Amino acid sequence: MFITTSAIVLRTYPFRDKKLIVKVFTLDYGIMSFIITKNKSQIILSQSLTIAEVTYKHVKNKSLFYIKEVQVEYIYNSLTTNRKKMEIGIVLCEIMTKCLNEKNKRLYIYIKNTLIQLDKIEKYAEGFDTLFLIKFCEIIGISPFTKENSAKTNLFLNLEEGQFVKYQAPNKLNTISKEESYLLQKLAYLDFDDLNKINMHSSVNQTLFQIMIKYISIHLTDITKLKSINIFKSMS
Repeated sequence: MFITTSAIVLRTYPFRDKKLIVKVFTLDYGIMSFIITKNKSQIILSQSLTIAEVTYKHVKNKSLFYIKEVQVEYIYNSLTTNRKKMEIGIVLCEIMTKCLNEKNKRLYIYIKNTLIQLDKIEKYAEGFDTLFLIKFCEIIGISPFTKENSAKTNLFLNLEEGQFVKYQAPNKLNTISKEESYLLQKLAYLDFDDLNKINMHSSVNQTLFQIMIKYISIHLTDITKLKSINIFKSMS
């Protein structure tokens, strides 16, 4: 039986006989793995973040499937050529590889639309990666942000409890400052198109991004040791 679904490529692994295993996040089935050959019709799936419609042969009780047909759904213009966008895409791809598992159509559509939006924007605005993680947390149900607290400037974000509190924890290890907590709350209710209006400094965004990395590591899975970030730091 052949099945067709939409997929976003996360990463590839070498396989025998010059083939590749491709790990993807699909619209209908969550994480899946396909075996592809390096021919012209399938090699596009070796490129991380490729958005494509794939038709594969389903075999019961198997975890690896062979691709019959691939149709690219969206061709990137700048995401694969603009250095800043490439860096953000690679980091987010590594995070998704670690975090994604079960089927979640809403999450798939969000990731797909956000990647396309990142590709289309003319000027990259600081905060895109942090806002991506904030909205990611909302969709999977672990968000600490509420509209009730969005305008409050006197609260601390307790990372371990996953909520905003009036008093800082004694050890301060898992409690974020009032200033950073307010910035995250403010960011949580923006759209990606609004980022250019706030002119966030890169150092501020890096701090907020690391806070969200720590938050996700506490509530979902450990993503504190991202190889891509260390690589980009060594290159800068």
